[in-house]
Amino acid sequence: MEIDYRKIAEFAHKHRNDDVVKLLLGKSKYPDIEMNMAAETILSKRKLTGKVDEWAQNPELVFPRSLSAEQCSSLVTAQYKANLVGRITPQAAVADLTGGLGVDSWCFSKVASRVLYNEMDTSLCNAVQYNFNTLNINNIDTSNVAIDPSNILSVLEAFRPDVVYMDPARRDGTGKKVFLMEDCSPDVLGLKDFIFQVCRHLVVKLSPMADITMVCERLGSHCREVHIISARNECKEVLVWMDGEWDGEAEIVCISLGGVSPENCLGSGFRFRKSEEISSVATICSDAPKFGDFLFEPDKALMKAGAYKTLSERFALPLLGKSAHFYLFSQHNATVGEKIDALPAGKLYEVIECQKFSKQNLKDIAVRYPYADLTARGLLIDTNALKKKMDSLSKSNNASSAGNIHIFALHTDILGDIILITKRFQSSSSL
Repeated sequence: MEIDYRKIAEFAHKHRNDDVVKLLLGKSKYPDIEMNMAAETILSKRKLTGKVDEWAQNPELVFPRSLSAEQCSSLVTAQYKANLVGRITPQAAVADLTGGLGVDSWCFSKVASRVLYNEMDTSLCNAVQYNFNTLNINNIDTSNVAIDPSNILSVLEAFRPDVVYMDPARRDGTGKKVFLMEDCSPDVLGLKDFIFQVCRHLVVKLSPMADITMVCERLGSHCREVHIISARNECKEVLVWMDGEWDGEAEIVCISLGGVSPENCLGSGFRFRKSEEISSVATICSDAPKFGDFLFEPDKALMKAGAYKTLSERFALPLLGKSAHFYLFSQHNATVGEKIDALPAGKLYEVIECQKFSKQNLKDIAVRYPYADLTARGLLIDTNALKKKMDSLSKSNNASSAGNIHIFALHTDILGDIILITKRFQSSSSL
């Protein structure tokens, strides 16, 4: 029986604020509505709110699987991928072999001449095709194939893409999470050589937990760039651009999308190679932090990339400790303003005071700043445990307001364990 997507969309929009469980239990009241899909559409739009608002607010779209809405790219990361593809090959023909909800294909269609959306789930593929038609997108072809080595050449040769994009599912058939690339579906390791027979460029989205060194080793010397994307100081995606004509070391690109439009990021961010990190020499801080000094905490993308020594050498930033990964520089530096403006994405703090890590000092600080944010790094006690300890020590009713105070308890290589009381510094470089 043919599905009436328009009727489902109208019903889901009308009942968008209703209890989905009650709708499912009472589906006999609506015999002409495919209630499971209507319920999934309602749930999907709730998940898409704040993620892809244009789709969440569109009363004409349908979504048969709320899990796809949960797992799909956000608009800002999908736009970043589209702009990356546009940089690789302007007006490219792009084959999205793992189409999912279609957000990536939708964004690709805005920069590409043609897009192939392929999705192995028939119900999802049909619904997305309806959505694309509803959105008046006329440069996307749809395909419903489970990609594997036996059919990938025929799929690609029929479309002749300039760029192939893949976002392999990181769950097996039972829904259990998998971590090795060859256990994901489709298996990029088993397909990449077939892809390079037809197409020069392959972009692969991997888990934000992926080990960058292992990824480059396993995918081989065709890895041209590895993009680590963060938003709101949380690592969101790892993208690997593979070039069939590239044979060399990959460049690692760290991007923070917080407050920056994706199209303005491709030439920015922090770029380095692992060989630079290996050869760089970090300066270790030997002087105790003083009032007015600046503490720099790199963005999560930089932390994941592991550019610790490179940051220290390139920006002349002394490391407090090899395991703490915080950097310090003095307010008395003649070029402090230029240094702040040149910093990559991260958080910047002004030092108020520095004390040795001790029970008495912890008690004193806990009483004075009971509402401050707290971070412990490199110590035998973690942040949560230290927070509980300081809460138990704070018994004063005369404590001053913490405001934007942040307390750092850190292990340093030369100074030992210290406590830094800081306040957040606001600047265009401090995201």
